[in-house]
Amino acid sequence: MKLYNIYKSVILEATEIDLVMDAIKNHFTVNITYDNGKKDGTNSSKRYCEVYNFGTTYGDNNAIRVYQLAGPNKIGWKTFRLDRIVKWEPTKYRFHNAISDRPGSSAQDFKPHDKTLSGGGSVTITQFNK
Repeated sequence: MKLYNIYKSVILEATEIDLVMDAIKNHFTVNITYDNGKKDGTNSSKRYCEVYNFGTTYGDNNAIRVYQLAGPNKIGWKTFRLDRIVKWEPTKYRFHNAISDRPGSSAQDFKPHDKTLSGGGSVTITQFNK
């Protein structure tokens, strides 16, 4: 049973990574349900996001760097660990440039080489045509 759980975990993580890479490559927005572990009512909240980066945290967790457009707390740049994403729902909506480059946006600049995800090697970064 233990081996089955490890195998199941590896398959699920590979599937999650494929979904993340698809969102990054094709610039799809996603709805995620994220378990932040807090007991303040925001622990399993739905969040609407643009996914920009995928990498590994210094704690050796696979994670994504997103711009949260809606959800609990403030909108803005967030980092979410993949193992805490309870549900991943890609949408049909696409974005074509960084949130910080859009007219009227008050978002801080998109930093492709943000150190948040530099813990374990390479970082996959959203590419935009200039």
